[in-house]
Amino acid sequence: MGEIAEVKAELRSRLQKLKAELPSRAAIDEAIIKNLIALPEYCEAGEILTYISRADEVSTVAIINHALRSGKRVFAPAVKEDEMEFYSMPSIEELAIGKFGILEPDTNEAGKIAETKHALCITPAIACDRRFFRLGFGGGYYDKFLANNDVISCGLCYEMLLYDELPAESHDERLKLIVTEKAVYRRS
Repeated sequence: MGEIAEVKAELRSRLQKLKAELPSRAAIDEAIIKNLIALPEYCEAGEILTYISRADEVSTVAIINHALRSGKRVFAPAVKEDEMEFYSMPSIEELAIGKFGILEPDTNEAGKIAETKHALCITPAIACDRRFFRLGFGGGYYDKFLANNDVISCGLCYEMLLYDELPAESHDERLKLIVTEKAVYRRS
């Protein structure tokens, strides 16, 4: 593990503890979701690619339900070997526990997304910075996906976890949007 990777691992651990102690998370998540679904990029997207939130992440359940009710096609990630791909998700109830104990679509039943151009890809983030880098969970799956797919990448982040600068490595991909409970940040 390189020096930056070690710093990121320690920071990841510290920030996850800080996030777990965040008061009023449900209300803050609701404000983030409200800001997201008001975005032109969300409104215009026919396809929404989104992570399935865990207890320590900004909740994506309301986003998924809103997108499905709005007639958007929703895709969730599934990890196979070293790659992450997105598969259709007609409802949250149709997900099952996959790799890493995270809910994911049944890749034998669900169709894989064929075209990602103009899709909005909602990425998980422990924290983000004003350079549009995100601190993820350390697997590199989203960075690989973002590097190889033409999507509008959007990180959901708590304002208190938006920093001026986080450690970044050469393979880390920058986001196009960051949505917090207080603002929307666009990379120019």
